[in-house]
Amino acid sequence: NYSLGMRERLGIAMTLLNDTKILILDEPTNGLDPIGINDIRKVILKLNKEYNITFIISSHYLDELSKIATYYGIIEKGSLIEEISKKDLMQKLEKKTLIKVNKNKVLQDYFKKEKIKYKLKDNVFEVSSTLNINKMVVSLDSLKCQVLDITSIEETLEDYFLKKVGDKNA
Repeated sequence: NYSLGMRERLGIAMTLLNDTKILILDEPTNGLDPIGINDIRKVILKLNKEYNITFIISSHYLDELSKIATYYGIIEKGSLIEEISKKDLMQKLEKKTLIKVNKNKVLQDYFKKEKIKYKLKDNVFEVSSTLNINKMVVSLDSLKCQVLDITSIEETLEDYFLKKVGDKNA
């Protein structure tokens, strides 16, 4: 009569009775509501930190996995194609700044002067390099160019995974 979340917690608790040091979980948050997912995540993190239990988690929920994992193995068609630490993964994830202005030519000239590479698509500039936003805004303002929108985006674990396994849309 227990909920799926309670059964997951009980399953973890039962394995702990044997003083386990490694616990393998397959889709531990599958079918859980947001509160249940959060509870399972907290249990995993607490057991790892306080009891030094190693968790090996198989999951298709990469966003959720990125909140708890410290090391990743990417598997495609049954073969391990990459192992990577969270620290190394964070350095590999692509970071971009998207900028929209009212005078594209002014921003293009600014990028040329500063030797900043960019892409322009649908009147939105995409910059992958490090950008001094304050300096750019002040410079554009002095040229009467208004910044309409600036958005910073970072590639996710899911994006990285899709690039690794060759998804044509990634």
